[in-house]
Amino acid sequence: MMNYIFAGMVLFSFVFAALTGRMDKLSEAAMTQAGQAVTLLLSLMGMMCMWNGLMRVAQASGLTKHLSRLLSPVTRRLFHGLDPDGEAVSAATMNLVANFLGLGNAATPLGIKAVCAMEKEQRANGRATDAMAMFIVLNTASIQLIPATTAMLRVQAGASVPLDILPATIDLAGADLEMVEYKYGREKLLKNKLVAVKNDYDYIIIDCPPSLGLLNTNALTAADSVIIPVQCEYYALEGLTQLLSTIRLVQRLFNNKLMIEGVLLTMFDARTKLSVEVQQEVRRYFKERVYKTYIPRNVKLSEAPSRGATIFEYDVKSEGAKAYASLAKEVISYNAKEAKANEKG
Repeated sequence: MMNYIFAGMVLFSFVFAALTGRMDKLSEAAMTQAGQAVTLLLSLMGMMCMWNGLMRVAQASGLTKHLSRLLSPVTRRLFHGLDPDGEAVSAATMNLVANFLGLGNAATPLGIKAVCAMEKEQRANGRATDAMAMFIVLNTASIQLIPATTAMLRVQAGASVPLDILPATIDLAGADLEMVEYKYGREKLLKNKLVAVKNDYDYIIIDCPPSLGLLNTNALTAADSVIIPVQCEYYALEGLTQLLSTIRLVQRLFNNKLMIEGVLLTMFDARTKLSVEVQQEVRRYFKERVYKTYIPRNVKLSEAPSRGATIFEYDVKSEGAKAYASLAKEVISYNAKEAKANEKG
C-alpha cells in the first residue's frame, strides 16, 4: 500500500511541476534528496557495521548477559514471549542503554538488530508482534539520562563545559502548589539559586511552560530579558496580551530591570493569510524587537523530539534547523552590539 502512496506522490509532483513550469525545481529537489539519501545510507551502513561489531564484542565479553540480567525484572514484563537470555532481548537491552546515554547513532542499528531478532525468534514472517510494538513505543519515548550526542555537538561548537543542562521532570507539574506554602520570597527561589553560578556563563536559557503560574514568575524574576515565542495563529495573540501584563507586573514588583529581548514568530506558513496577518500585527506593535528570523512550519521539527534528538542531530539540513541556527546567530549578534554600546557608554 505504501508503494502505491509514494508512487502517487511522485506522479503528482511530476504533473504539478509540468503544469506550473517548475520542472527545474523538481529536478533540483530530486537530485538534492537523492544525494542526501545516499549520504544517509552510507553513514547508517558505517554505524551499523561499527555498532554490530561492538555488539559482538559485548556478547563475547558477557556484558550483554550482565545487562540483560540486571534489567530482566523490567524486560520480562515488557517483552512477553521472548527468551530473557536470547539475542532479541540482548539487542533490545543494548538499544535501551544507548538511548539512556543519548547515543542516538548507536541506538538505531541496535534497534534494527533487535527487531530482526524478534521477528526470527517469534517467527513473525513480516507481522508486527506485541513485543515489537512495545519496543517501538519505548524507542519513541526515548528516555534519556545523559545527552552524550548533544554534549559532543556542544564541544565541537567550542563549549568548555558541554554538559551543563538541567532538564525538567514531570515533578514540576506540582511545583506551583508546593511554592504556595512559602509565605515570603517564593517568587525569587530560582533567582537566589542562580546567583552562585550566573557569572560562569555567557547565556543561561530558561525554557518556560506555556502558563502564567509561579514557575514562570520565578523565571521572569531571575531573568535579565525574555524572548517571547508567538505562534502565527489568532489565539496566540490573545495569550501574548496576558503575557505582557504578567511581564509588566513582574517588572513593577520583583525585577525592574527585566526587558523584552525579542519576539520570535513560530510555525509561520507564508501560504496562509492568517500567518501573514499575525506577522504584520506583531511587527507593527513590537517593531524592531521582532526577530528577522522566523521559525517555519516544518515536519522535521515535529519528528525530532519523537526520536529523542535535537533538530541539528535529526536533520541539520532541514528548514527548521537552518532557521534555529539563524536565530542563534541573530541573538548573539544583537547581544554583542549591545555589549559594545554599553562599553562605549
